[in-house]
Amino acid sequence: MRASRVLILIACLTVPLHGCGVFAYDVSVPSGIPPGVEGRIVQGDALDLTLPSLHVWMQVRNHTSSTTVPHKNLGILLWIESGSAHETLSFDPGHVVLKFQDGEVVQLTSYGGPDQLRVNPRAAGPSCGWASQRLEVKAPRGPISFTWRACFLLFFDTSASPDRSFTLVIEELKKAGEYVSIPPVEFKRGSVRKYQQVL
Repeated sequence: MRASRVLILIACLTVPLHGCGVFAYDVSVPSGIPPGVEGRIVQGDALDLTLPSLHVWMQVRNHTSSTTVPHKNLGILLWIESGSAHETLSFDPGHVVLKFQDGEVVQLTSYGGPDQLRVNPRAAGPSCGWASQRLEVKAPRGPISFTWRACFLLFFDTSASPDRSFTLVIEELKKAGEYVSIPPVEFKRGSVRKYQQVL
């Protein structure tokens, strides 16, 4: 992924592309690593958690700047990867909720995936599939089985403004038929700078 960013930066310097360069974004960022788990915050806005034989990577997709139009609904990219390519996992998008500080609880309304994680030079971070618009967006309908790894885009019918702090709660992820406990993750408003092309 680092090499792709270098290529994008070179393209920005050599070709006069519209909206190409370094941009500052307001975005929801992890408040910290949840207690009791190993993890790291990647480039200021993505969270990589290491669970037993499993990685869970998440990023809120509400980057806003003077060059972008704020998204209407809140979206979250979720990447799940097992330590073994031969194990079956299942994830139920219908058991994901957002809890806001004012007591509001918002359930997921639709999702895209499963797919592979790709570098997307037209967004502020990676995407599921070659472009998120290519994914078939579906309503939650129970557990989704996959092998080894998968990327999901989760959509919530609530304001995407980074001003609102919230907690992401994922209640049903299984590996080899056993529940994997994912701690709730708190997000707050933050700011990041990224090399990128915005069309």
